Amino acid sequence: MEALTLVRQIDVQSLSWPEAKPLIADWSQTLLNYGFQKWEQEDLEGAIAIIQQVPVNLAAEPEANDLVLYAHAQRLAAFSQDWEPTYGEILNLMDAIQAMERIDNGSPFYDDAQTQLARWSNQLSDLQQLYGATLVANLNQKGSLKLAVEQAQQIGPDRPLRQQAQTLVAHWSKEIQRIEDRPFLARAQQLADNGDKVSLEAAIAEARNVEQGRALRIDAQTNIAQWTKQIQVLEDQPLYSAALDLASKGKLPAAIKEARKIQQGRALYSQAQVSIKEWTTRIQVAEDRPILNEAEELAYEGRLSDAIAVAARISPGRALYGEARNSIAIWDAERAYIQSLQAPVEPDYYDDDGYADDDGYDEDFE
Repeated sequence: MEALTLVRQIDVQSLSWPEAKPLIADWSQTLLNYGFQKWEQEDLEGAIAIIQQVPVNLAAEPEANDLVLYAHAQRLAAFSQDWEPTYGEILNLMDAIQAMERIDNGSPFYDDAQTQLARWSNQLSDLQQLYGATLVANLNQKGSLKLAVEQAQQIGPDRPLRQQAQTLVAHWSKEIQRIEDRPFLARAQQLADNGDKVSLEAAIAEARNVEQGRALRIDAQTNIAQWTKQIQVLEDQPLYSAALDLASKGKLPAAIKEARKIQQGRALYSQAQVSIKEWTTRIQVAEDRPILNEAEELAYEGRLSDAIAVAARISPGRALYGEARNSIAIWDAERAYIQSLQAPVEPDYYDDDGYADDDGYDEDFE
């Protein structure tokens, strides 16, 4: 199959063509024989996949010619059923039907060909119906889309292209919804562009006309969420600005109290919490830095136990707690070292010269 595909690319006017032509015939006959074997083994798909590589005009024997016609018709009839039909698909299906009609009633492939003909004829009818509906829908007007939906819905549940028809109906129905609901969002956006609270609330009310399940519902909800945050910012910005002003004057507890009026879930809540954390840290540092300074002064004087006791007054969760614990660890290690130097020395055994043996045993004593 690969060799035949390559050799068929040679130009008939080239000097290589006289040598290539008999190869095409030989290899085509080999594929035909192999295709017949697959057919006899009732491997219809395998036979078709092989025979489709054989040029139609190279099947001399009637049975071989019928098999080639059958295989090529299968290739022509294959088309996508996932989206809008095309005029090319209609022409290919018509050619496939014509190829099948050339198989005589004496052919071993006649019965299969007739079965395919019946199915393809129904497919062609559905395909033409959907193609006409598609042309109407492409006008992209509400009336034309409704007409396209009506035409596609005429393809009943027992028809071969029912699934494709339903896919198109769903798509066009969504387009109708977009045409119907787009004015709501356009008016809502126009109102929201004013930027004031009253206009934003009116924009939200307008966008809520897009009901759940509609094509533009997600767009509407996205805009509503955005405009709701804008309203919250307008409402809470004075509180936050007042808190920032208090903080700039050093009135940190008052600033924290003001910022805490911004409730969780509001647009400025996270920003307010960041500021509250920063101001709380500054307050704690101001309160605890003298304690840590006092502890460091005691440690400098050598009063390590007192320094540790003072630093331990800084409780967990405070801004300087980590720094205090590090200092305590250092001072505790220094205290332990000093205590080790002050510990009494155990007595050793000495010899007559006043020197201790390595094993602490006095040989002269023995």
